[in-house]
Amino acid sequence: MAITTSPRPTTSLPASLAATTPSAQAPRLEGLSRGARGPDVMALQQQLNARGANLDVDGKFGPLTEAALKQFQHQSGCASSGRVDAGTVAALSTTPAPASTTTPTATPTATTPKASAEAQGGARAKSAAGEAAVAAQLAAALPQKPATPAAPTPAATTSPTEPSVALAPEQVQTALGNIELGKKQAAQEKEILGQVRGALEREVTELKTKKPDGTTPTIADQAVLTGRESQLDAVKKAEGIVDMKLEGYDAAGRAVSDGVLTETEAKALTTVDEAVRTSETAVTTQMSAANALVDRGLRAGGRGSPALGLRKPETPTTPSPTTPTPAGTAIPASDVAIGQANIKTAIAGAQAELTTLGAMRTDVETEVKALKGLSGRTVADDAMLQGRQAQLQVLDGAKQNIELRIAGLQAADRAISDGVLTDDEAKNLAQADAGIKGGEQALAAQAAMATELIRAGLAAGGRGRDIHL
Repeated sequence: MAITTSPRPTTSLPASLAATTPSAQAPRLEGLSRGARGPDVMALQQQLNARGANLDVDGKFGPLTEAALKQFQHQSGCASSGRVDAGTVAALSTTPAPASTTTPTATPTATTPKASAEAQGGARAKSAAGEAAVAAQLAAALPQKPATPAAPTPAATTSPTEPSVALAPEQVQTALGNIELGKKQAAQEKEILGQVRGALEREVTELKTKKPDGTTPTIADQAVLTGRESQLDAVKKAEGIVDMKLEGYDAAGRAVSDGVLTETEAKALTTVDEAVRTSETAVTTQMSAANALVDRGLRAGGRGSPALGLRKPETPTTPSPTTPTPAGTAIPASDVAIGQANIKTAIAGAQAELTTLGAMRTDVETEVKALKGLSGRTVADDAMLQGRQAQLQVLDGAKQNIELRIAGLQAADRAISDGVLTDDEAKNLAQADAGIKGGEQALAAQAAMATELIRAGLAAGGRGRDIHL
């Protein structure tokens, strides 16, 4: 941010602007470190620039500000910690800014005491006027605070140094590359969803028209129509989720581009990510139920196109922005630690799911035995029994799928533990993940069909409890 017309005006800013401006509060420099933000950081950058640094006075304590501070600490005999301590504050207040270099001239002409005093007074007045102009420009460039009541609220007195995490330049570049890759994949998803939506809209319109022979639509026709309308609603929701993803990617790019990730930015990104995941789960459940309804209607002779592309094709893989070496792609130690912590949490969650599945299977098994032991079973009772047996198959398949997921997580932990991810390791993990997701989708469809069968049995008077997976 330039505040005068000179290329680097901040190098001429006084060591402490607050000391010459009565209305300004003295900056709190002690305790500032990498990741801090606010007016105090701007004051520190100004003082470092006055002592030879070349920093942008932007109020962000990043790697360049840290390097300049360490250099000043070393030159001043302080510990080069990169954090402003009491010794550093004292050095800043006692170490004058270097005088500007001038070309040596001949022996100066002797001046009288009166002339010297007038010259000094003029110089001080000129300096004060220059400092006042700089202070006015700086105040105009800073964001204006809204007017507050006479009694300030607690929020008005909070520290400007919000908790944050400093990102290394290579981390920023990697994150930005992954964000661009995610945006491309999201754009491809939206294009595919648009094509599916168009096909669904055409079929729904056809199903709502009279049959070619003029006869009344059958129950099977109505089932297909209801399923198609539910599929169309799910696709529209999926398009909204993709828009949410794109907005999240843009927000993530803005958050990491300056090399500092604040606590507020991190919380906002986490909230968006959780909202996307929750919405995707809901849409997947709706689509599975709609698919099952359409399949039953088509098998019963309902009108419709069985070849309608409802399943979202796999997103084409795009080359990674990083170029792996023959030995593999290097992973920063910080990323390894974060990845292993996430893997540990995921494994614990999967094991909790296994416990829940075990308890649910016991309930369904009890129901199956009770239905088999009924005397004088009706057709509705048989429908209930078939539904319960289908649920047992779904639960067994879910158990196997979760066990595969745990094995995949353990393999991922081993793959990244040495700080290098080879091409073979990456391919194996991707294949395992694709297999698990495919299994989960198939199980969701089976569970929806079993639930529909049980509900039909209950509606017809079948005996048993209403147990849902």
